[in-house]
Amino acid sequence: MLRPRTGIRSIIANGGIFGLVYGGEAALRGLYAVIIGIMLGPGEYGAWSYAATVYATALVVTSFGIESLVEARSGRRLTGSDTFAAGSLAIRLATAIALFICMVPVVWLLEQDARLQLALLLVLPAILGRGIASWVRSLLTAREAPGVAFRVGVPMRLIEIVVGLTILSAGGGVISLLALHALSWLAEALIGWVAVRRLIPGFKPTFDRAVTRLIFLSGQLMAVTVIGIAALNALPILAAKWLGFSLDEIGNLGIVLQFSSLFVIAAQGFLAALFPAIGRAAQSGHPHLARLAWLSCAGLVLAAILAAWISALVGETIIVPLLGSGFREAAALLPISLLLAGVILAPIGAWQILVVHERFVAGALGSCAALVLGIALLVPSTDQFGIAGILYAALAGWTLRAIILMIAVTRYERATQKPT
Repeated sequence: MLRPRTGIRSIIANGGIFGLVYGGEAALRGLYAVIIGIMLGPGEYGAWSYAATVYATALVVTSFGIESLVEARSGRRLTGSDTFAAGSLAIRLATAIALFICMVPVVWLLEQDARLQLALLLVLPAILGRGIASWVRSLLTAREAPGVAFRVGVPMRLIEIVVGLTILSAGGGVISLLALHALSWLAEALIGWVAVRRLIPGFKPTFDRAVTRLIFLSGQLMAVTVIGIAALNALPILAAKWLGFSLDEIGNLGIVLQFSSLFVIAAQGFLAALFPAIGRAAQSGHPHLARLAWLSCAGLVLAAILAAWISALVGETIIVPLLGSGFREAAALLPISLLLAGVILAPIGAWQILVVHERFVAGALGSCAALVLGIALLVPSTDQFGIAGILYAALAGWTLRAIILMIAVTRYERATQKPT
């Protein structure tokens, strides 16, 4: 394993390699989205987006912020980090299995469209695979093992693309692709588990009373936070279906959200590498962590504005020839979705600082307030702007969350620096 670096060296070195992991995965997902969008058309892609959104949202709701807690505690080199990791994995497994068992009858009873019902049932096993794979990535981030993360994550996305394109070429459709998606996450979970066992010999999930208590005590506010974030992430696609937009329109919305998520995923490598360094800096009492949060916030917002401006200029000339005339509406939605990605990412540095100091109230308040605002704006916004109004409502919600977190981290730093 790589020797942990400290401070800026840790951020640059590990962030660069994690950037390759997440950036490479983002590029592969983007390529896959483009190809299946072309081959399936907006209606089928709409079904893909809806099914993937439902299971991913359900997965995040049961995470209790475990991944963030693993990164924060291991990054700070706290005593008992291995015990905490083992206990957190046991809880992650238990919640993922319980969610899977509960979701099957819920989908069976509540989804009236037979085709979407089948799509959801086939993709539900990804709850188990992706839940464990996400935990593995968090542990590898905390242990600053970016090379291992690269070998685990990127090849599975590449295999999924190759097999998926083979299925499409043979006449398969979105149902087959969703089943493959679930299998790929199960495979990544298995490979990731093997990698963790090699990194920490003898490691196994073990329920620990103290760890369980810590997670659920911290998790009360953390759970509110992640549920709010999951709902905000799912809001555009689920709202589009609930408000009666067609699968073709949902497909246009889904493809631009996929493109904007590339911006989010590609940035996550560098941002994830901040966590261990921030944890050590917090433990040593570094006085200016909030400055790092503001710098990352400003840089991410400026990058999003630039990306949105470029997409407004050239989006239609690229998207329509690339995806076909059925995705013409996606060109108009792309600039808004890129701004949305920037606002989602903007306060991540602030949230990481608050997490390592175990200040969870701002996260819960921010996500709840953002969700309420986003939902409140849905109907008037869609009445005025159509399906684009969903993105405007989500943008307003995420902006409010960013403001709350940036204010919170600034106030916390000022409070801790007051002379005694």
